[in-house]
Amino acid sequence: MTGGTFDGGVYYPDSATWHSFSKRTSEKTAEGTLQLDKRIGTPSTRPEGGWFMMVADLQATAANKTDLTIYHPSAPAAYGAISHAMAAWADGRKAPCPKVP
Repeated sequence: MTGGTFDGGVYYPDSATWHSFSKRTSEKTAEGTLQLDKRIGTPSTRPEGGWFMMVADLQATAANKTDLTIYHPSAPAAYGAISHAMAAWADGRKAPCPKVP
């Protein structure tokens, strides 16, 4: 995703790349992350891969049962929509795929 903004007649280029990672962390656990690597104007200090927009922890707790814990920023609300959709899918409910900001 690329674009930019004008501020005081000056154009500031803007680009963003989304990264998602998942890995099995043990026999009964896994984790997934969604990161936004967004550069606006001047560089900032951000984690490698970008800002964490969602982190999910999964843990097998019984036969055919997995607990899912999702962490996400509280603002803007659009990032919460990603987590809410994932929770619905994990429950077997239909939910539209949210647009990423």
